Amino acid sequence: MLADHEPELLVALFTAKNAPAEVQLLSEHTHSPDNTTAYLSLKNTGGKTSMLSLWLHRSSDGWRLMVPAHAVEKIG
Repeated sequence: MLADHEPELLVALFTAKNAPAEVQLLSEHTHSPDNTTAYLSLKNTGGKTSMLSLWLHRSSDGWRLMVPAHAVEKIG
């Protein structure tokens, strides 16, 4: 049922709206076998570049993007 994944789908929808034209993985830092941070360079269609770090956590059903509360509040 979609209800179990509605928060993830909502965040994905708002994130996709601002999807960059180019993404480059610059580096990653493994904190533990189940936690890593990926550092990305994003370029929009106008050529503006920005940096982003993503915290990823491995759960029993695969890797998950951990979205901080302040990012969810910003979407709201």
